Amino acid sequence: MPMRLIIAAVLTSLTLPVLWGAYSDLSDTVTEGSMKRELSRVLRCVDEVMSGGPGSSLELTVDLTGFGTSRVEEVLIGGPLNSTDGSSFRIEAHIGDMGDLLLALDPPVLMTSSDGQGLRLGPGVHGLRIGHESINGHHYAVVVLDQGDITAAAGR
Repeated sequence: MPMRLIIAAVLTSLTLPVLWGAYSDLSDTVTEGSMKRELSRVLRCVDEVMSGGPGSSLELTVDLTGFGTSRVEEVLIGGPLNSTDGSSFRIEAHIGDMGDLLLALDPPVLMTSSDGQGLRLGPGVHGLRIGHESINGHHYAVVVLDQGDITAAAGR
């Protein structure tokens, strides 16, 4: 009986790291795919709102949760008004050890938040409102958490 126990312990110690690594890779793949789908939905809404002209808006709910061992740290939608680093044209997702996921529209669309700094979201499910606003003579997609009036954006 002790020999069987020793063999079982050795086999478990050899296979467990391999199985854990495979599960971790699967978690990263599923989380990355989920984030791409959710953030692509945001970009499609931004595109629709910008096509609708100033004053148009849409609401949507996005699920920014990870799967398994993979975790979503932060999602940045747009950036500061008049940024020079291009952050106002993209959505960035920081996903654990995977690094960053960047998405943008082509042609690019300026995006910001109601405070003019870009919207930072943590993991979870969020209701968003996206509106087309003219700020300082430029057309922006203003993205806010669905809690208030989008027309209070960025000092007009």
